[in-house]
Amino acid sequence: MPTGEDDRKVREKVELLSLKERRKRKRSIKMKKPDFTSIYRDLNRSGLFSVLLSHSQPSDQSNASCASRLSDFGLGLLFSIFAVFFLLFAPCFFAV
Repeated sequence: MPTGEDDRKVREKVELLSLKERRKRKRSIKMKKPDFTSIYRDLNRSGLFSVLLSHSQPSDQSNASCASRLSDFGLGLLFSIFAVFFLLFAPCFFAV
């Protein structure tokens, strides 16, 4: 025959489990990745990409313009690699 104390212990366990479940749900909501397709779609609708592309592509399609676009791409790639490296290892440099 369960007593009042046993009922209280069971209720506390159920409350603790539900609290843990709520915390898990909050964590999973926070850790969701951003939806890049919707961001891209919104930017594309706003016309930002068409403006950027029209400025980045010169009117003449000569080899020099192709080389300059490749060098711009290389510089951008180099900068992004440096930025990722800095973001990953900056805490190590500042912690010392």
